[in-house]
Amino acid sequence: MFYFIFIVGVFFSFFTKNKKRTLLVFTLLLAFISFFRYGMGADYFAYNFLYDQLKISYVDEFKYGVAPQEIGFRMMGSIFKSMGVPYQLYISIIAAINLFFIYKLSFRYSKNPVLSMFLYFCMFYFVWTLSGLRQSLTIAIGLYYLLKYIEEEKPVKIIVISILLSFIHASSIFIIALYFLSKLKLNLKNYLLLSVMAIIFATLPLSFIVSYIPSPYIVAKISPYIQSTDMSLNLIDFKSIARIVLLSVVLIYYHRLLDEDSFNYKIVNLYIFSMLFYFFFQFTGELTAARLSIYGRILEIIIFANIYSLYKVKVNKYLLAYAITIVSFLYLSKEVNTMENQAGIVTENRMLTPYINIFNEKDYSFTTRYYYLLEQVSNR
Repeated sequence: MFYFIFIVGVFFSFFTKNKKRTLLVFTLLLAFISFFRYGMGADYFAYNFLYDQLKISYVDEFKYGVAPQEIGFRMMGSIFKSMGVPYQLYISIIAAINLFFIYKLSFRYSKNPVLSMFLYFCMFYFVWTLSGLRQSLTIAIGLYYLLKYIEEEKPVKIIVISILLSFIHASSIFIIALYFLSKLKLNLKNYLLLSVMAIIFATLPLSFIVSYIPSPYIVAKISPYIQSTDMSLNLIDFKSIARIVLLSVVLIYYHRLLDEDSFNYKIVNLYIFSMLFYFFFQFTGELTAARLSIYGRILEIIIFANIYSLYKVKVNKYLLAYAITIVSFLYLSKEVNTMENQAGIVTENRMLTPYINIFNEKDYSFTTRYYYLLEQVSNR
């Protein structure tokens, strides 16, 4: 199923003329997968378990709820639960909101919106639509309004939206910082220098350096925020290498993107700063760095679609389309494999990850803790 969607996405992105219509069709295909999925996504059963624990009254959830999620997200779930909404419909609504705003983002800011949605599918869909329900909402909603209010120069509105979204996922406060960073006027040399500094900083053995600080009080305060592993190893993994390569491509096309559209400067600015934050904050751990940088990193789906639109000669467009297809396939394969492992899918076919849905759920089992907890509850 996933690779069928991939083939459809390639065809729609590079071989159709009515991009707006195909964008809608492709978005509906992604919505279909997310609506009927079962167990697909690392946190599918975890969120199912948490949804079952919510109070039916949102007032009681506010007063007595003990789940660690942000209060706004828990109260939203409690309201749905009080209306009798089952978990499957609940996560379908969240996926619909996520895809709706990614659709709007692609439609408004991409020169090839269906290519942008295709890139989202290959690179981000399995984590931010099928799994991370809270941040999937804040990323899609927050990023769309971030660009909209940068364009319209309305800082108060983005501050209000960011604060409201922080009640769903606390990282949304970072959107405010991105808004004001977008006002900085830096040139390519500045970005190159900052990029080199960030990558070098990510290789420093900070835990070793901190141990030489003479003040035990300062060491005690700093140490909890620094991972103890050798940070230089972080640059060898796929995630860091991929980010360095993607950042390098954006820097190479920096001037051409700006010449094509003046608003591209704001988009590229946000993207580069987000990547810099990833490397500067790697000392806190991969998860923290990735969650801070994701709000700008999603802009890859806009930037690389706009890079593709720069080429007018057919031969060059076909070569770039081929390169995008290969890289997207590799990304999709990695994302699908990671999702299968994290979801704990038990399957005999190790070559192809099945699309498990509400119609064939009885044919599969899972190895995750929350799957077994839910099974025990249902068998009582």
